[in-house]
Amino acid sequence: IISRYSNIDRADFAKGVIDLDWFNEVYPKFGKQNWKVLHDAAKYISDGNGHRLVKLYSSVILGEIKIKETLAKINDKRDKDYVKAFGLIPLSKANRKKDLLNRYNILQEFLRESKQFGSQRQESEKNAVEIALDNLARNAGYDDSIRFSWAMEGEATQKIMEQAIVEID
Repeated sequence: IISRYSNIDRADFAKGVIDLDWFNEVYPKFGKQNWKVLHDAAKYISDGNGHRLVKLYSSVILGEIKIKETLAKINDKRDKDYVKAFGLIPLSKANRKKDLLNRYNILQEFLRESKQFGSQRQESEKNAVEIALDNLARNAGYDDSIRFSWAMEGEATQKIMEQAIVEID
């Protein structure tokens, strides 16, 4: 039902992409107590463990789960749910650009490391990274993850070029 009122594609919602604008608009109106009631009721209408993902995502967005805890789950257990939620953690106010590039690099490293596993696990981890990049792109204010990836690759290239030495005869 929410997908009717969002600019995010319905298939993306099914994969695990979150509409941060909608959440940030609705949560203050509901309040903490009513959100808990809504979440408890979601157990009975969601399929699989969808309600658990919603709880994880909302906890990450609200800052109840910190970035260090999320990174520990990603690095130690390679938890794909936490990978998806990684892009939803509020961005650093002090150094936003550096935070975005760091998170982008962490997701790319996670994807690179998945090549050591079988093809099914590689595919599921690739899907988790794509969702994380979509969530991170929306968190950063980009319309889609492709433009976000281009911007991050540009930043990474610029960082490399700062250390490059060019000699002309």
